[in-house]
Amino acid sequence: MAYNSGNNAYDLSLFEPRQTYVRATPKAEAGVSRQGKVGAGRSGAKSRTVTPERKAESRKERERRIARTRLVRILALSILAVIVITMLVSSRVDYHELTMEIESANKQLTELEQDYEALRVKFDTKMSDAAVEEYAVNTLGMQKRENSQTEYISLNVSNVFELSDQESDDWYQTNLEKILSYAD
Repeated sequence: MAYNSGNNAYDLSLFEPRQTYVRATPKAEAGVSRQGKVGAGRSGAKSRTVTPERKAESRKERERRIARTRLVRILALSILAVIVITMLVSSRVDYHELTMEIESANKQLTELEQDYEALRVKFDTKMSDAAVEEYAVNTLGMQKRENSQTEYISLNVSNVFELSDQESDDWYQTNLEKILSYAD
């Protein structure tokens, strides 16, 4: 009898007494109980007769079941092991490919840095003072100036413009005062 108070979280039927079966002995099959009374084995407690053939069949069935469960476990573990090994190999291959890409990029970076340095040195040599002077003399036909070619000029004071240092606020105020004085 199960005690159920509306909450199925607790199954109290596990603690109730169970009905027990009495296994019949070869004597009980003949109608003799353990106590030696004839017919007591059949009409008394419930009994289940187990023949040696049934025992052998049940034992074989049990062994087959155990063998099947072992086989299923072994297959499941084998499949799991194959999956794990495949994932590990795949990750190592990916790691190796990425490492090779990084090494290739580093090699390319080193080559580009060397090219940059060579171009910078070439630029510096072409833009040096001596190289510019040589290009001007040989290619453009220029010559160095002589002292006799230098002319100095002087400016008259009348040609010079001077800017006042007044700030823009003072200019606005001065003009505003002039406008207001005309209005009066």
